[in-house]
Amino acid sequence: MHSYAALTVKHFDSIRAYLYEVAGISLADGKRQMVENRIAKRLSELQMPSFASYVAYLHSHDGQEELVHLVNSLTTNVTHFLGNIIILIIWVRRFQSFYRPILKG
Repeated sequence: MHSYAALTVKHFDSIRAYLYEVAGISLADGKRQMVENRIAKRLSELQMPSFASYVAYLHSHDGQEELVHLVNSLTTNVTHFLGNIIILIIWVRRFQSFYRPILKG
């Protein structure tokens, strides 16, 4: 397995904020090491060079569906149903942000 530089507090806070914003999941301050260990596996799968590149990917258009993998890697006993709910939330938010200006107009 590839050895990555440590997950910085800045990137940990970014992942925490993103996870809370889009899925309503809150991570405690003391979970940085757990997040680092679990996301390192995902970095390897995606062949990404760093946590910084993963955070950038999460915030990109292409990375929006990565949320399901992020939730699955950071939580235990996540069911397929929950994954589908998260995808539904993502699509609803996309729909709202796209059509809101049209519907107001």
